[in-house]
Amino acid sequence: MAPDAPRVAFVTLGCKVNRAESEAVLGELLGAGWEVAVRAADADVVIINTCTVTAEADHKVRKAVHRALRECAGPVVVTGCAAVIGGPQFAALDPRVVVECDKTRLAVVTAEAAATGPDHREPSGGMASHATSPATSH
Repeated sequence: MAPDAPRVAFVTLGCKVNRAESEAVLGELLGAGWEVAVRAADADVVIINTCTVTAEADHKVRKAVHRALRECAGPVVVTGCAAVIGGPQFAALDPRVVVECDKTRLAVVTAEAAATGPDHREPSGGMASHATSPATSH
């Protein structure tokens, strides 16, 4: 593990599909030289893979985004159904939030966000956000 390798933390909310997608993106990032940060505070980017099936799920998403913004100085990438439904609201929270609705672009968007710093905003099927290490919550 290189001391200067970028670090990502994930927060995965919701179903098994979200967990599988987060693991796939993590695999891409690890293959590109990223390291996993267990805590958002230790990450360069936090990725939050969201669910918004219930009011409780919506609450967990908002809480996760606010916590990541508090703990991580870098970008926070928001993806998943909450990003699709409420992307503009998440993007308005902080310039570090990157909303990305196209999960196939998460690894690329995460790397771009990390490279360009906390003010990265580049819509691609949505807006941009940042990433973290896969932690699952229901």
